[in-house]
Amino acid sequence: MAATVYNISKNNIDTADLRVMLVVGYTFDADHATITAVLASAGCAEATFTNYARKALASEAFTVINATDRGMLDAADPSTWSNAGGTVDNLVSHAIVYDHNTNDGDSLPVSCHTVAKTTNGGDLDIDLSADGILYTS
Repeated sequence: MAATVYNISKNNIDTADLRVMLVVGYTFDADHATITAVLASAGCAEATFTNYARKALASEAFTVINATDRGMLDAADPSTWSNAGGTVDNLVSHAIVYDHNTNDGDSLPVSCHTVAKTTNGGDLDIDLSADGILYTS
């Protein structure tokens, strides 16, 4: 899944505590500088389906690719969100990878991934990207 990158993260990629959250009704804006700003955008809300919780990413790595003068951020895809038999469903529009800090006001959005999946009482799997979460140049 292709990623769009937030301006705030282009020079501040920190793999210390990358997490992923799911949202509904979001329209990407590269100028959103915090998770609070993402959630405050018109029509956006964090997912609320049964058993939903934000997830920490594992195996984060930032690699400099000298041949192409770029950097690549990668991590393992998040584990499945279990919504089996759930009574609350969502049409998830995006997965937001962010650098978690103390709270949403201090947490920086890193990349935005279009998802467009409905939970429908079943489990939800998100594949961020087989080619890395994002590239910098």
